[in-house]
Amino acid sequence: MEHTPDRLALEGTAVVYEGTVLFRTAYATGHVRTDHAQARAGGPARGDWSVVLRCEDVLSVQIFGEEMEEGPRNREDWRITIPLSEP
Repeated sequence: MEHTPDRLALEGTAVVYEGTVLFRTAYATGHVRTDHAQARAGGPARGDWSVVLRCEDVLSVQIFGEEMEEGPRNREDWRITIPLSEP
């Protein structure tokens, strides 16, 4: 992870449905934006991923995997939240 006042560079590996890693960014204005990065492999394989996010007025970034339609709902154990500033 590389964090400067205006950008956050993240990278890692993940086992995610269809290779989609999701990011939910919470801003000080109350706005929330969801975006994604594509891992090089989808589950059940582990794939590398990376993303650079703009971080102006960002409070936190949450990273999680897309759920399968027939999979369990409301699972919190695979979500990672990165706080970037105090509200």
